[in-house]
Amino acid sequence: MELCTRCAKRNGQKKTTSEEKTCELCKGIFLDVPTFGQQIIGKMKAVGGENRTFAIGTRLPRVIEAQEEKLWEVIDISKASALKAELNRELGKFVERNSSFAFDPKEPSVRITVDIKEKLVHTDVRPLFVFGKYKKKIEMRQTKKIGDPQQSVEALIEKPLLDATNGKKVTLHGAGREDIDALMLGSGRPFVAEIIWPLVRKLNLKEIEDKINNSDTGIEVIGLKQTIPGMVEIIKQARFDKTYEAIAELDNPIKENNLKKIKPVTL
Repeated sequence: MELCTRCAKRNGQKKTTSEEKTCELCKGIFLDVPTFGQQIIGKMKAVGGENRTFAIGTRLPRVIEAQEEKLWEVIDISKASALKAELNRELGKFVERNSSFAFDPKEPSVRITVDIKEKLVHTDVRPLFVFGKYKKKIEMRQTKKIGDPQQSVEALIEKPLLDATNGKKVTLHGAGREDIDALMLGSGRPFVAEIIWPLVRKLNLKEIEDKINNSDTGIEVIGLKQTIPGMVEIIKQARFDKTYEAIAELDNPIKENNLKKIKPVTL
């Protein structure tokens, strides 16, 4: 296989047999790093706000992946590194050198996908996740329903979060559900609010909490804090002890000695 200096070195080979533009492995795609890098910078600027960090992933043409697999069948693969990994690094270095954006592979605010074959750059702003507990003091839905104008816990939490983040949407992930006509009192129901496409990422959650609680809408939130995406799955799978309280109306008065015969029921 005819390899350029870059591909030979990356795969532990000492001999260079091709220029980069005619390399049978990389097909000269590293020559396009400046072009793709400028596209990435443009996309990051278009996203805007406090989204200043990024991670990069690439989609390679199948012919390049097939050539790499073919090469790895005949060399010591322990001395090789993937073309995709090096391309991601080179793109990241170019963007950092030519802009104020920072490469952060672990917790980026924006994930960039570069499609080499289609010559396209896609951006995906990572959501923000806010954990807390809510109390519902009047009858209402937990989540919004399309076409239903009735108020919901989700909508009441969504508005101040969108005002603070300039996001597009909030999805409420609750630890279980309750009926519309059931109140949620006690210590509150745990939830995670997922904020889609936020432009502001540093939040004053105490201020947001006070805004919700002082709005006289029938809900209260407690202990808001930013959390990790995995918290959604944690609260969905968790099991919580619940205490139910109900008001019973009787047709006739009941005597105290009959009340003593009622035994508590554990659900």
